[in-house]
Amino acid sequence: MDRKTAIARVVGSKPDKEASEMVASKAAVRAKLDAAAETAAKRVRADEL
Repeated sequence: MDRKTAIARVVGSKPDKEASEMVASKAAVRAKLDAAAETAAKRVRADEL
């Protein structure tokens, strides 16, 4: 199931457990990647000082 289908199912009238879990897990992965990128950026700044 691709992202658009999953979001369409979540937004649609019938709640789809699999689709909502997929969207939630993608959001969690994205949050982890953002946090990792932020940490890496802080390390680079600290090295430059």
